[in-house]
Amino acid sequence: MKKMTFQRENDVKKRMKTIMVYSETEDKECTTRMKKGFVYQVTPVDKVQEGHTVPEVHIRKTQNSKNKTEGFSLRVQGTFYLRHERMLVQVRFTHTLDIDIHWKKKSFFPKKSEILT
Repeated sequence: MKKMTFQRENDVKKRMKTIMVYSETEDKECTTRMKKGFVYQVTPVDKVQEGHTVPEVHIRKTQNSKNKTEGFSLRVQGTFYLRHERMLVQVRFTHTLDIDIHWKKKSFFPKKSEILT
């Protein structure tokens, strides 16, 4: 069974747009929850600032054998510039992906390879 929820918000005062997608999948082995997020904030600028165009990537992975859970998180933050109606604007963005898995089995970690043991 799979459930999906889509959420979109526009804040004109903050010049911000947010898009979120939530999904939950359940089968006989595990329950998976996933959240995808896209946030954009626009600011008018006079000139392009050097050094702010390379995006930052943050990755985190967790495993908990006691609770039988695994987690994965990815976040990309950055800036790009574009012209809109003869004005230079800076767009700051944040893209996120969060995945949480809850295993129903008692032994959920994959077995170690014979080569490693």
